[in-house]
Amino acid sequence: AGLAGAAAAAEPMTAAEAEQLAADEGLALVRSSQSQTGFKGVSKRGGRFAAVFGSHQSEEYLGMAATAEEAALLYARHVGAEASAAAAAAAEAEPMTAAEAKQLAADEGLTLIPSSQSQTGFTGVSKHGSRFQAVFGHAHLGMAATAEEAALLIARHLGAEASAAAAAAADGREEAKRKREEDAEDKAVAAAEKRAAAAAKKQAQKEAEKARREAQKEAQKEWLRRSQEELAARQRHAAEEQKRLLREAAERRDRELGREAAQRPGTSAPAAAELDPLATEQPIGAIIERALSSTCVYRRLGVPPHAPREACRASFLQLARRLHPDKCSHPHAKEAFAAVEEAFRAVEQA
Repeated sequence: AGLAGAAAAAEPMTAAEAEQLAADEGLALVRSSQSQTGFKGVSKRGGRFAAVFGSHQSEEYLGMAATAEEAALLYARHVGAEASAAAAAAAEAEPMTAAEAKQLAADEGLTLIPSSQSQTGFTGVSKHGSRFQAVFGHAHLGMAATAEEAALLIARHLGAEASAAAAAAADGREEAKRKREEDAEDKAVAAAEKRAAAAAKKQAQKEAEKARREAQKEAQKEWLRRSQEELAARQRHAAEEQKRLLREAAERRDRELGREAAQRPGTSAPAAAELDPLATEQPIGAIIERALSSTCVYRRLGVPPHAPREACRASFLQLARRLHPDKCSHPHAKEAFAAVEEAFRAVEQA
């Protein structure tokens, strides 16, 4: 009662002041991995810390403090310098490793309870700073250096049979969860494959339709090209045939004119040819066709072969008047005029 009253009346002690007082008095603050506060015999109550010595059945209340270190100082003063030093030395022993915790569980016939829902991997185990807290229901079972050691505290709390059952249930839940995840993944993969197959089919149809349209266009182009070639060939054939017919008609006329001139009394063939207007008065197309297609200079001039120069000159002058580019609008008038002029020069030079 006197210690409690003194603690309440004194000015609140800081953690550093409590540690310094313990050192000055030759005491050791006893740390504990089993306590949430980090000190043996110290528990948090509301916003303050209680110092207790003994077990739950026969605990001795030592007082309240503002910090865990101050409450630990109350505990160290109660047990004395020698006992507090021994307890502190025991608490500072090498912490239990994960492998050691698993081995201890196996030796004691206990089962560590796994959990995929916990960040630590074990049911009831959570991380606080660099340490791990073990809690089952509303019971705080202590702090540990590793998650496995904290899981061992829970397994010890439950016992061999209950920890094994809990672990089996957890494994069942994990297996069910894994199966659900696998099923979901299989469904997702199947759906993705189905979508990919549908997309590929659609793309193939589009490409096939595109290829069909392109082939149709090419076929139309080929048909148009062949039609144009056939039309051009027919036009060339018709033009050649027309030239041949005109040439044959002109040759027949020349022969008839020669025969008629020979049959006229007192008229020579050249004179008759000179007086005959047919050679120069034919349609302009026929004249141009004869001028451009004939290789005979007399025929170009429209006179019988070896006609006198006067007759050739008279025919040339008439043809020149009709074929001159300034007077004739026919597209081949210039070429025909040049051919007739060339023929006349050849006759004069003969």
